[in-house]
Amino acid sequence: MQNAQTTNAALESRVTAAHRSATLVVLVIAFSIAMYLVIALVLLGSGKGAAAATNLQLYFLAGAALLAIASIGLRRAQFSKSRLEYVGHKLGIQGLLRHFTQTTIVSVVFAELIGLLALVVIFFGGTQREILLLGVVALFVAGSCYPRLSAWQKVIRYFDSISYQDAETDVERK
Repeated sequence: MQNAQTTNAALESRVTAAHRSATLVVLVIAFSIAMYLVIALVLLGSGKGAAAATNLQLYFLAGAALLAIASIGLRRAQFSKSRLEYVGHKLGIQGLLRHFTQTTIVSVVFAELIGLLALVVIFFGGTQREILLLGVVALFVAGSCYPRLSAWQKVIRYFDSISYQDAETDVERK
């Protein structure tokens, strides 16, 4: 009984540590997006931007929309039940934790790219409206990438119980 409690506590601490590192990455990238917005607005206010070219601005907005859709689509695909089952059975609990962290980081990188578009649009004649629009989209995508500890714990507990049951069945067979 004591060994099972120790194992559960160790498992919970690993989940919490992985969640903490993924959360830190998401928050740092969200902060950097906010800094990109501030820099872009300062550059716009100082008149360092280029003359307006509406066609180019439309490409930036379309690129941001595609990046946002790609980020959300990636997360949905990587966190689908069938994908988590595959990763859990192939790589185990440690592989699931690594998968959660890597998927969160990759999907938040898309938000970072949208934030960079908000900064770069200044040099192609972007207006304050476009900068703020790109920034809000980037922050929304970063927020949607924020890891939920309870969901991670639920999945890890499920796969831990399956692996425990499989281990009992293997002992009974021998």
